[in-house]
Amino acid sequence: MLAIGNTTLGNRLRRSFNCSRNMSYLSQSESSSTSKNNKQSFVSNNERKMKQKKSREYPRRSRMKKQKLMEDLVEEVFRMEILNVGIASMATEMEVKCAILEADNNVLRAQVMELTKNLKSLNDLMKNIGMACGWVCF
Repeated sequence: MLAIGNTTLGNRLRRSFNCSRNMSYLSQSESSSTSKNNKQSFVSNNERKMKQKKSREYPRRSRMKKQKLMEDLVEEVFRMEILNVGIASMATEMEVKCAILEADNNVLRAQVMELTKNLKSLNDLMKNIGMACGWVCF
């Protein structure tokens, strides 16, 4: 072997061979690492897309819930307005009926007062006739 300095040509060749073997291993390792990175990138890309999709879906579902709630509330307001109109109509009818009953009641009170007055007059008349005839009236 040819010696150059402290190293021999054989040692240098061995190192060079080992270095080239290491380089080919590194390039294989890099390609396998690259494919792993590509797979990881693909997986992480898919995960990121799924996450983005979920991030969009939550606000969309929230908006849909709010819209449904709003529609339900509008429908309930509409039903209550109809119910309110019905109740107001019934209240008006009751007021009319009450006014009619009050008028009838006033007529009946006037008749009671008139009949009471007529009864008193008749009682007085009978008393006077009885006294004139000598009957005893209680």
